[in-house]
Amino acid sequence: MTVLLVGLAATVAACMSLGILSNWGYVIIAAVAYIIIGLIVNKITKHFASKYLKQGHLMLGLLCRSENNKLFLKCNIEMRPGFLGKWIEFTRHDKELTPE
Repeated sequence: MTVLLVGLAATVAACMSLGILSNWGYVIIAAVAYIIIGLIVNKITKHFASKYLKQGHLMLGLLCRSENNKLFLKCNIEMRPGFLGKWIEFTRHDKELTPE
């Protein structure tokens, strides 16, 4: 976010100096170019963040599954990831869920 604000300040400064020295049409072109570049960078950043969030959530699910099979189900406890992997839930179950 701060990078976009610094870029906006630099663009405004460049547009003001460009508008003073030459035609105002160049200012409009520079402002539109900044908006388009900002939207593209935002889209790419969200794509990579979403990709890593999905990978992290999958790895947390696999970890919970392996720990359940190895340790927790023997003690009648189930471990599972919470909403979007922000927490881990521990649930105590009855005896019928324990593997024989």
